[in-house]
Amino acid sequence: MDGTYLNEAAKPLGLFEINSVSIKSLKTHIQGNNYNAHGSVYLVYDDLKITALKIDDSNKLKSRGFLSFIANTFVINKSNSKAEAKQEYSSFKRDPQRSFFYLIWKTLLTGIKQTVS
Repeated sequence: MDGTYLNEAAKPLGLFEINSVSIKSLKTHIQGNNYNAHGSVYLVYDDLKITALKIDDSNKLKSRGFLSFIANTFVINKSNSKAEAKQEYSSFKRDPQRSFFYLIWKTLLTGIKQTVS
């Protein structure tokens, strides 16, 4: 799967844009309730490159160039193979003012962040 299709959720909810990634495999299992969610994430991917974003004074998303450079160069792994991939466990506490979908997305994103860093 071309991971750039995830930008519609990644931009507003994660404050990052996926410039390129080829997702080979994604398996997740998440359980949640009104207070928190926890689960597991297994991700195999190639050629990951992102742009970090921030919300400016006029409520528009703006690129954070230096942070994007640091993330792409030093923090994230560009690829992982099936041999390198491992199942990561994540959890996230729910903000009662946010939707249940937000809770599921943040739990999934926490596991993905652990995988790519």
